[in-house]
Amino acid sequence: MEPLVPPLRHYGFCIPGDEGKHYIGNLDYILHDFGHMCRHSIQHSTKTVFIDMGANYNFNKDMDTVDEYAPTIRLINTYRRHGIHFDHIYAYELTPIDTERVYKTTPTYIHAALHWINTGVNAEINHLHNPFTMIKERYTADDFVVIKLDIDTVHVELPLVLQLLKDEELHKIVNVFYFEHHVDMEEMYPYWGKWDTATTKLSTITESLQIFSELRRAGIASHYWI
Repeated sequence: MEPLVPPLRHYGFCIPGDEGKHYIGNLDYILHDFGHMCRHSIQHSTKTVFIDMGANYNFNKDMDTVDEYAPTIRLINTYRRHGIHFDHIYAYELTPIDTERVYKTTPTYIHAALHWINTGVNAEINHLHNPFTMIKERYTADDFVVIKLDIDTVHVELPLVLQLLKDEELHKIVNVFYFEHHVDMEEMYPYWGKWDTATTKLSTITESLQIFSELRRAGIASHYWI
């Protein structure tokens, strides 16, 4: 896996001026060991599962076409190129989106696997809309489970991450985790906006690095998301 270092995304983002901005959506910093995944995590009976919390697949807001540059589509394609085709894709999204438009703006190869859940996730443990509730009910250590968390809501996303960190049953089920951790980092203010620190407590970069390190030690291949 790639080293855990600031700026919590592609290192090219640190280049001063406009050149660095070109790396804001670049995923090339993420290193996957697909050989290890295929040899040790996937058997003939394994269910392959992708859980997407914050499922925005269409950055072409005014077009009913597939946006192949959308980060999650690129990620799913990366797995496909290495022989891992997801049997189930659970896509949680709070923003109301017409279902017909969802299918027009996503690649046809994911339609059979797609479970479109047009509601926000809930961080309450055992809640119906807490995806970890469903994961623990339906999947086991014999399955291959990938999670992406990017909901831009600190008071929901951080408790979910801490649940994953503390729950040893989830450590056995979840294989890979991607998370855009919204931390107190001035360089990201132009993209995230400046958080109201009076109402929102942001993690520091050091705290974020500690969380990701602990997740990796728990056996979950954890990567910063964009």
